[in-house]
Formats: sequence, structure tokens, C-alpha cells
Amino acid sequence: MGHSLIFRKFWMAESQDVMLIKKPEPVKSSEITDQNLYLNHRLLMCGAALAASAVATGALYKQFLAPAPQRMRSAGGQSRK
Repeated sequence: MGHSLIFRKFWMAESQDVMLIKKPEPVKSSEITDQNLYLNHRLLMCGAALAASAVATGALYKQFLAPAPQRMRSAGGQSRK
């Protein structure tokens, strides 16, 4: 008899749709990033992107503006095709 009473209480508690919503706690000021640090981080990321694009541009110019390779000449002075 005792077990059925426990089961009945458990089943009734499970069948009710109850949702507990907790209000969020305010953000502590110690968890907020300092504005100077944030702006310095953005400046660092912009500088890194600029440096990477400069290196990539230099590599592309080197690739595209390289002189064409010389064709080998035969002993008769004529180029091979």
C-alpha cells in the first residue's frame, strides 16, 4: 500500500506542466572587458589582417610579374618547339 501511494504522488507531480524560469543575474562589472583593451584587440586584429593581405599581395605580384622562363636552344641556334 505504501508503494502505490509513493507512485501516485510521483506520477501526479510528473503529469503537471510546471516550468520554473529564473531571472538572469546582472552582469558583474568585473566580467565586462575594459574598453581600452577591447579597442586595442580590434586594432591588433586589423593590423594582422593588413599584414597578411600585404604578404599575399606581394606573393601574387612576384608570381605574376616573374619573367617567362627561357626556352632551351639547340646547338644550331634555333629554339625547340
